[in-house]
Amino acid sequence: SPEIIEETPDPQAPTPVAPADGPLAALWCEELGVARARDTDDFFALGGESLAAVHLLARVRDTFGVSVPMPEFARRPTYGRLAELVGEQTPASVETDDRPPNLMVLAERGTGDPIFLAAPAAGSSLCYRHVAALIDDRPVYGLEAPGLHDGGVSPARLADIAAAHVALVKRVRPHGPYLLGGWSFGAMVAHEMARILARQGETVRLLLAIDGFLPDTRGRAVATRPSWLLRGLWFQGQALLGLGGPRRELNLHGLARDGGRVHRIGEVTQGGRAVGDLIPDYAGVHNRNITAMLRHVPRPAPCPVVVFKTRADAGLRARLRAHLAPLYPRGVEVVPVPGDHWTVLDQRHAKILADRIRAALPAAVPSDAEGETGE
Repeated sequence: SPEIIEETPDPQAPTPVAPADGPLAALWCEELGVARARDTDDFFALGGESLAAVHLLARVRDTFGVSVPMPEFARRPTYGRLAELVGEQTPASVETDDRPPNLMVLAERGTGDPIFLAAPAAGSSLCYRHVAALIDDRPVYGLEAPGLHDGGVSPARLADIAAAHVALVKRVRPHGPYLLGGWSFGAMVAHEMARILARQGETVRLLLAIDGFLPDTRGRAVATRPSWLLRGLWFQGQALLGLGGPRRELNLHGLARDGGRVHRIGEVTQGGRAVGDLIPDYAGVHNRNITAMLRHVPRPAPCPVVVFKTRADAGLRARLRAHLAPLYPRGVEVVPVPGDHWTVLDQRHAKILADRIRAALPAAVPSDAEGETGE
């Protein structure tokens, strides 16, 4: 059985919970492929990914009858905290101070205005955790896709996805100014969030678009752009097959891996028993979100945007600024970042991206944005 090591408590830190359950330590060690469980062991620091975490929590529920919400676990993903959550509960849901299930706390340090990052198409905002860990002057929140954790169905319209995210943002910060962003599809949702907030009389100081943006379609649906339509349909087909780019998005979260085997979501099993009913439908959410994007008609947003673009030479950056100018009358900046679309959020690129995000923030203080609308 796994060896449990209890470390001497730091007098300045909360008293750790002594792991009292061999089965919980066994689940932890099996999921991570480690021999021992310590109170202070961090799941993600030990190499755990999003699906592994979802799988672990599903097995916890199956074994102990306790439902630990992913946002609560991700907030402090240590073995000691998991043991605390399991040990405190009877077979029921863990109480999480009424935090909504689709709000992910990625970082809680600092006193600056918080950053809210909309999830990409597959719906999980845990892809931002490496970057968020390096932004230490302000909180960073992830906005999970509607329908991923809350038992609902993904909205059919991008505007409705954005509205659901705005409702989450308001739970944390009732009034602006706001800093919004996202990677890929998440940047598109953040654009529409900015429009909604502006119509409510709020100020969005900056949109942080990480290798993603809505095209200027001149008042038509995104699907009327042949290159965007073909790309969207290709992504959907690849997601259904568990191949190509969408699989790489899922892999960013560890959502398509289990014990080194690539599989479709829902195929994860425990001892021959399917636990797919407890695993969110990432592939389904991904494809519904792509459909919502293709149907969307982009309109201007009354906020400045910084696009953090991979593989962007000076010519491409100039062309992209010109293309996006009609959608962002308050200004467009395009900043080069390392990696490609699928690796820009990797740990090896996180520091440069975090540094460039921080560098963009001081310049994002408009003097007359209040009262503008997103019409």
